[in-house]
Amino acid sequence: MGIGLSHNRGKPQPGNFARVKVNHLHKEATMTARFTSPQKRQGEKLVGDVITSLNPTKEEMQRVLMSKAFQPRLREVFAALMLRYFTPLSDKEALVWLMKEARQPKADARRLIDSCRKGAIAEGKGSDPCHYATQSGANLKFTIPTLGPCVEDFKYLQDWSFADTLTEHCLVSGVPVALRETTNQNLTEQLQTLRMIEDRWGVPTGFFSRELIQTVYTAGVALAYHNLTKQQMFGDLWVRTGTCSADGNRLELDW
Repeated sequence: MGIGLSHNRGKPQPGNFARVKVNHLHKEATMTARFTSPQKRQGEKLVGDVITSLNPTKEEMQRVLMSKAFQPRLREVFAALMLRYFTPLSDKEALVWLMKEARQPKADARRLIDSCRKGAIAEGKGSDPCHYATQSGANLKFTIPTLGPCVEDFKYLQDWSFADTLTEHCLVSGVPVALRETTNQNLTEQLQTLRMIEDRWGVPTGFFSRELIQTVYTAGVALAYHNLTKQQMFGDLWVRTGTCSADGNRLELDW
């Protein structure tokens, strides 16, 4: 199981996240250095130490090596610990990000932080992260499956025709749950509902309701949230996103 995609599911829920981009007058810091040979050896030693501590028999070790789940589970552990591309931030860290990277006044940044937390509390997710620092360069078809569990590693997605845009350096903010009050609404009705939710929580006007966020951000945040909390962000609902396939249908996510 994991993130799944469709592009013709009727009336799914809208994803209630949005992006805050960096102020382009502020130079983006990048990290390009790859892991080193000593780090690789240290990683191999750590895995070896785990195996030694478990002291498996020859038969037990062979079962592990032959298991189809071995590499996917190991990759999921690595992806969760690396926090690649989508890094959960505390409210305090997100406030600093908004002021430093987006150059927002403290009052505006505080309003967004407080309103997202108010929404999270209202939806029963009061202690969960609402903000994710996003690195540039991730796409949906190839990068997202490396970050956590995706149905068939998105192999079925490779022939789909849509604009698979890359993520930008930004902060993705919202409430980590699909909103059931938007069930069975079309897109226009859902955006109107999101506008009312903005008023209710005190979110800046248009932050959720101006447009739906692209699929790569919704999927990345959902996986980062799952890696951190072991919870599914969408529950049993499909989530409509801002990316459309070549035939005009919106891509939709579920778990």
